[in-house]
Amino acid sequence: MTDNLRLFNTLTRHQIYLEGVKVGQWREFNDVLIELDRELQRLFSRVKYDKLDGFTKAELRRFLRDLKQVQNNVFGPYALRLQNRIREFMAVDVDLSKEIFETITGRPMRQAYEEGDGLPIWGLAAFIGTSNADEKLWGIIKNAPIPANGSLLIGFIDTFIASAAQAVENMVRKGYANKWGKDETLRNITGTKSKNWRDGEFAKIYRQAGAVVATSIQHVSSIVQAGIASIFYRRYVWVSVIDSGTTDICLGRDGKTYEYGRGPLPPAHIKCRSKTIPKPADVDEAPESYYSWLKSQPSKVQDDILGRERAAGLRNGKLNSKDFPKFVEARPLSIDEFSKKRGIILTDG
Repeated sequence: MTDNLRLFNTLTRHQIYLEGVKVGQWREFNDVLIELDRELQRLFSRVKYDKLDGFTKAELRRFLRDLKQVQNNVFGPYALRLQNRIREFMAVDVDLSKEIFETITGRPMRQAYEEGDGLPIWGLAAFIGTSNADEKLWGIIKNAPIPANGSLLIGFIDTFIASAAQAVENMVRKGYANKWGKDETLRNITGTKSKNWRDGEFAKIYRQAGAVVATSIQHVSSIVQAGIASIFYRRYVWVSVIDSGTTDICLGRDGKTYEYGRGPLPPAHIKCRSKTIPKPADVDEAPESYYSWLKSQPSKVQDDILGRERAAGLRNGKLNSKDFPKFVEARPLSIDEFSKKRGIILTDG
């Protein structure tokens, strides 16, 4: 196996487990909605009218003021936790990405930098493993516009939080305008059990949270990996996930080669799954589909990604390409679990 194909395989595994981190962090938002639901139930229990139009305008303003405080108490700490989680992920991904490129090239990052092999985007200082490096890299990430929408990372998170809180407040105003009862208003906010909680404002907010989390994590990983890879290499290839969900922009960039510092980086759009792979030379051996790639992987990689039963079906021909319409069937991973996948990610083969 050439180093080119090994690099392709290793970074593809990295992306698969990265998708798991996205799902894992997204699911933490469930606890936020559970807490907010509890606080809303308590707040509405104090309303003395059966229908919201019983409020005087002054009473409605006071209720909305209390609602804003409740939401600030729930959403505010979450926004800070998410920032801390993303920064924690950044540090883990730096260590893992350094190990990937140093292992495959057989040279320390500092040596590659001093010998001028690549076109370093952000130099060496952001990746040398000190507390100052961590601060420097976090500063780069916070001030790098997200390619998907031009937002800065912290602003992107804060805008989502503000939008979520406003959506709940607007639903209360709507209940007042339409003379809804307290229970009806709450149902329109939280959804109903009979519809698996998918018919309320919370369901929309939850989906938006998933998009924000996934895009933020992809943005951070893209900066980390490109920054380190550019110390070792001069060019990279844009690799898109090709399935029914692939956007036109990612279809158009798939397979194109760019120089580090002169080309675009993912995420190209919200929830983008594309990644970049350094290009020391053409990777002619790379499989054309996720299914064929997965079939080419060592058994322990297949077992870890699919589970032993499904992996056995892949090997004995009971599962075929139609069973793999998506690039990633992500299982939720904590950041610590992601860190522990380095052995699988760096597996030979």
